[in-house]
Amino acid sequence: MNANNGFVYVRQNEIYEIDKICKLGKTKNIYDSDNNYANDEFRRGNFGLIIEILNNQQYDDTYVEKILQKYFKNYHSKTDGGDDFYQNKIIDEIVPFLSNTSIKFKVLTEEEINFLIQQEKIRKLRDLLKKFFYNKY
Repeated sequence: MNANNGFVYVRQNEIYEIDKICKLGKTKNIYDSDNNYANDEFRRGNFGLIIEILNNQQYDDTYVEKILQKYFKNYHSKTDGGDDFYQNKIIDEIVPFLSNTSIKFKVLTEEEINFLIQQEKIRKLRDLLKKFFYNKY
């Protein structure tokens, strides 16, 4: 996996589908974001799209999220809840839009997403074991 400047993602779940919306967000850590959503979702959703913002450029996840929000402002959906929701139409339009910019990015496959999550689980377990054995001895 390349070093990166974070990720921009689209989150979907059964409840969002009722209103034909998705959540557009950014993160430095896919594993932590997935776990945070799992606690808030009655029926666990998934990342419908994850875009890795590649390193060695001036752009990061915060910048990319902001330009996507601006570009898709006509698809923005807001009621009395969160502010990061958009019509599902953006899912098919994000990659073509970014392809016409100078932003270096990569759309992650399901296997790459699972690998990232697995690697973070291993890292957290390793850190936990180090703490345990360090405190024990």
